[in-house]
Amino acid sequence: MGTPNQAIRSKIVQGRNPTIYNKTVASKDVEESQALGDGVKKIMIKCRGNANIKLSYTQNDSDTKYITIPRGVVYTEDGLDFSGTIFFQTSVDTQVVEILVWT
Repeated sequence: MGTPNQAIRSKIVQGRNPTIYNKTVASKDVEESQALGDGVKKIMIKCRGNANIKLSYTQNDSDTKYITIPRGVVYTEDGLDFSGTIFFQTSVDTQVVEILVWT
């Protein structure tokens, strides 16, 4: 905590370069992945079809350590400084997972 009359400075980092990934998932309950590159500041994920998504940031954990993105919901996370790959599964065969990232 700052002392009286001390300036506190912060910087809001926003992504400026959007990239779209449309990842086709052929089989339900099978882990897929998408490399996102370096310096991801914001991510948006949704299923184009009618399926839940299990999302994990660790390979082979999308069936045990994951967050659920319910069908029809858009998941967003910002304020990131992420570089790497995301891992996911869908609850229905033949789905497209839409991923939008800003770097």
